[in-house]
Amino acid sequence: DIKKSEFAVTRMKFLGLIISIEGIQKDPEKVTALVPTSVKSLQFFLEFCNFYRAFLRDYRRII
Repeated sequence: DIKKSEFAVTRMKFLGLIISIEGIQKDPEKVTALVPTSVKSLQFFLEFCNFYRAFLRDYRRII
């Protein structure tokens, strides 16, 4: 869809990441404080962390 397309930009959001000329960074909107309230939400949180493991220092030790 052409309405959703972006051209000649220096920064864009893609798959929950910010891609720019500086590199790939996590999207601050996606990493706000998450408090699991059920088993399902805890599972979602762990999957979320797994996706961002490249940006999480000591991921293996934390999880």
